[in-house]
Amino acid sequence: MQKITVSISDAMYLLRDVYMQRDEKPAVFIRGPVGFSKSSRILDLLHAWQMTDPDFGACWLNASNVPSIMSYSGWPRPHDGVLAATAMPVLFQPNPSMGLRGAFVYDDKLKPYEDGSFEALQHSVLDGWVARRRGCVVIDEATKPPEETHFAVQAQLAYEGSTGMWAVPTSGWLRIFIGNRVEDNSNDYPMPATFDNRVVCMEITAGYDDVAPHWTEIGMHPFFQNFAAAFSSLVLKEEVPKLGGQFSTPRSWTEAWLDVMSFCRSIGVPTFDETPDWPCYRADDEMLAGILNPAQAEDDLKRYANLITGIISFRVGHEVAGQFVDFVAHTHEAPTYDEIVNAPITARVPQHPGVLHYTLEMLVVNAHMQDMPELVQYMARWPKALRQIWCTKLIAKHPIGVLKQREFARFMRENGDGARVALDAA
Repeated sequence: MQKITVSISDAMYLLRDVYMQRDEKPAVFIRGPVGFSKSSRILDLLHAWQMTDPDFGACWLNASNVPSIMSYSGWPRPHDGVLAATAMPVLFQPNPSMGLRGAFVYDDKLKPYEDGSFEALQHSVLDGWVARRRGCVVIDEATKPPEETHFAVQAQLAYEGSTGMWAVPTSGWLRIFIGNRVEDNSNDYPMPATFDNRVVCMEITAGYDDVAPHWTEIGMHPFFQNFAAAFSSLVLKEEVPKLGGQFSTPRSWTEAWLDVMSFCRSIGVPTFDETPDWPCYRADDEMLAGILNPAQAEDDLKRYANLITGIISFRVGHEVAGQFVDFVAHTHEAPTYDEIVNAPITARVPQHPGVLHYTLEMLVVNAHMQDMPELVQYMARWPKALRQIWCTKLIAKHPIGVLKQREFARFMRENGDGARVALDAA
C-alpha cells in the first residue's frame, strides 16, 4: 500500500478542507497506531459538519460488530408500510447514541427520482424516503471484519458508495475507512488490493501539539499535560510492545488521568473547583505533589500514593507511571514564567531531567516576543545542548516573530552549529 504519513491534525485538515470540498468525493483510508484518537477525531468532524449543514447526513458502522454481510448490503426493498429497522442497512440508519443523523431523510414532498431510473432504485427507499444530498459514511475498525467476504463490500463502498442495491451519491458523500496497522498485533487484516487502489491512504501519527488542544478542552490536570509535553515520545508511544502488555497512547493516557481524578474525589481530595474538606489537602497543583511526595510520612498518604501509581500503571504501564510519579514529586523545582522574566539571573534552573524538559517546553509555548531579552539571559545558564533544542523548538513554534528579535539572533550565533542549522532550516 502506498501511504502518505501525516499528523492526525493534518489528516483532519485534509478531510475537512480538501476532500470534502471536491464535487466527486473520494474514499479515504485513515490508518494508524491503536489508541491515537482516530475515531474520536473523525466523530468530532461529523458533529461539526452536522452543525453547519442541517441537511448533512452522517453514518457510522463498526465493521468488527457486523454479524452478517446483510448488515452492509441490506434487505429486499419493501413495497409498502413505514420504514422498518431492517428496511435499510445498519450502515445508513441514524445512530442516536452517537448523535448522527443517518443517510436517509423522510419528506413526502421530496421525490426527485420519479422516472423509474436505476438512480431511483439506488437512492429511493420508500415513497418520501430519500438519500441526503451531502454526507459522510464512516466504516470504523475497517481492518477487523468478522468475515473476509466483507472486504468486497468495503471495496464496493469505496468505489461506488453503495452496498448491493443501496447507495449514497458519490458526488455529495465522502467515505472514510478507519483501521489499525497489521503490525500492531491488534487482530487486524491487511486490506486487499481491490480496496487499496480505490482509496486515498493516509497513515497518521500524533505529537503533543496534536492532542494538547483536546486535553486542554477536557480540563486535564496540568501535571498530566506537563508530563506529556516533556515526555511525548514516552506518553504518545506509536510502537506496540512485541510481547504485549500495557503501553501509553493518547487514549490510555486520558483514561489514566480520569481514573486518578476519580480516585482523588473518592478520598475527598478536591480536583479543581470542589471545596477542600480533606485535612491533607494542598492547594491547587500541590494536591498530587503532596500525595506523591516520597518524603511523605503519613501512612494513609503512602497508601494513596501506591494506589495512584497502580491506577496509572493499569492504563499505561509501570515505566510511564514510575516516571510520572517521580516527575510530580519534583515539580516544585520548576520556576514559573513570571519568575524567569522578572529575575532571569537568579531564577531556578531545575536539576531533575523531567522538570528541566518541562520548563524548556513551557518556555517554548509561553514565550512572548517582548520578553526575549530576559528569556535568552535565563537560557544562557542552561547546558549548551538544551539551549540549541530550545532555539530549534522556538523557531518551529514562532517562525516569524522570533526571527525578528535581535537578542534571539545574537543568542543563536553564540550557541554554535546546532542552533545555526535550526535557523537555516527555518
